[in-house]
Amino acid sequence: MQAKSCLTLKQYLVKTIKFSVNEDFCFPENEQINLTPEFQREITKIDNDNVCVSLKFSINNEKGDIPFSIFVDIKGWFEMENWEQPDLFPLINSNAVAILFPYLRSIITMVTANANIPPYTLPVMNIGALFEQNNNEE
Repeated sequence: MQAKSCLTLKQYLVKTIKFSVNEDFCFPENEQINLTPEFQREITKIDNDNVCVSLKFSINNEKGDIPFSIFVDIKGWFEMENWEQPDLFPLINSNAVAILFPYLRSIITMVTANANIPPYTLPVMNIGALFEQNNNEE
């Protein structure tokens, strides 16, 4: 028996990747580098049954004290019947970004690894809960 989800990813697109290596950065031996990633989520209505969700990720190197800067914006187009209903909308908020998150993790690891620096792999996390926590703090 096959389970059918009410939320379907129709397609996704890597809209933007911006990466810049800090050539002046010297990797310390046997030390962790503290990076502060930032996430953003945007939800755009297409129609009653379709929605576009954008998941954005950035690490800024404004101070010049980390090995790189990166910005990634991926978009996913989802189908879910009557997604704006109050009992269904939370699925878009949490599950849609959770579906996009593994693609984002893969892109970030691939870009940093191919830049010939130690690859940065985002930890596995509940990205929906992260956005929920950020909303509660605001």
